[in-house]
Amino acid sequence: MRVLFATTANVGHVGPMIPLARACQREGVDVRVATPASFAPQVRAAGFDVAPFGEPAPSEIEAAMGAIPAHGGREAANLVMIRDVFGRLRGGAAREGMRAAISDFRPDLIVREPAEVASLVAAECLGIPHVQTGIGVLDTLRLLLGMISQSFGDFERDEELVPGTLLHAAAQAPLYTIVPAGFDREISGLPTQRSIHRFREPIDPGDDDLPAWGDPRLPLVYVTFGTRPAPREIDAHRRARDALSIVPARVLIAVGPDADPDALRPWPHNTIVRRVPPRSAMSAASAVVTHGGFGTTMAALASGAPQVVIPLFASDQWLTAARVEAVGAGHALIADPPPWDLLARTVRRVLHENGPRDAATHLEYEMKRLPPPEAMVMRLRDDAGLDTAA
Repeated sequence: MRVLFATTANVGHVGPMIPLARACQREGVDVRVATPASFAPQVRAAGFDVAPFGEPAPSEIEAAMGAIPAHGGREAANLVMIRDVFGRLRGGAAREGMRAAISDFRPDLIVREPAEVASLVAAECLGIPHVQTGIGVLDTLRLLLGMISQSFGDFERDEELVPGTLLHAAAQAPLYTIVPAGFDREISGLPTQRSIHRFREPIDPGDDDLPAWGDPRLPLVYVTFGTRPAPREIDAHRRARDALSIVPARVLIAVGPDADPDALRPWPHNTIVRRVPPRSAMSAASAVVTHGGFGTTMAALASGAPQVVIPLFASDQWLTAARVEAVGAGHALIADPPPWDLLARTVRRVLHENGPRDAATHLEYEMKRLPPPEAMVMRLRDDAGLDTAA
């Protein structure tokens, strides 16, 4: 079996694909990853053959983002990013390269993430089976599809597809996700019902030791707002540092690989900052403070750590934060701008309440009981319409 994975140039989008792609490799499947040329080195470094495709010019993206209304806010910015940048611009620039990748590799199946449009268009035009990987909870996927589908009309006209073909295909495609059912919110009675296959992500807990700081008898609070050293995240780290300086806990702040931990000095007496934190930090934490990024939230759930989620910018972070609150696995501070003045009080609540820890432990147990990604390979063969012995 040959499987073509297709992703945009985004770590948060390719990350959920990697466990499934590696499981395919281990099971003898021929795997290739189609990705924007600028992102190809990162995909190769992860151990995959790459089929690079084209990208829009930076000036095109700047023009699209410049069209956001001055007072449009977060929702307007997200619509432009998803509909125009991911959909219209990136999807359009990738079409020729995607067709070439398919012609060269001749995949039996395309595994795509929902923001990569060219693979959806090519699969429907060429009659290739396709499935989707999850990059968030079901609420996030519904929101993303609703926005990005607003760009589908142009592709359908260009390819002479029946209007609505791409939306129907994307909504019906089987979904492979690491999100446990207990954390998702499934809505019955939708016009389209897709198959959902849930599996666990292999986690290396690490055997490295935590650094020594503060009073070892105090609980550990792990703070991470993603890996990008954008001004928004840097400001968030500073605000979290200041807010948590009064909490009786040891605070470990993780910054991105390109960030400078010393930029957050002076560190409070209870705090240290690390560029690459120990892998054991998440599992050792009594509470995790995060922005609601998909990868970080799933890692915290898999470790059994209750969370305090303070979303920063993307709409999916608000939705993820709402799920953490709804299932009782922590508390969400949902406001724009973020209510930093409530962070210390909320962290204290999570550290002292039994409910969030119990709910987080329950989800950890549920995730551990999910099948491994290798168990999904037979399902992928079924989705490709192949004999399981092929």
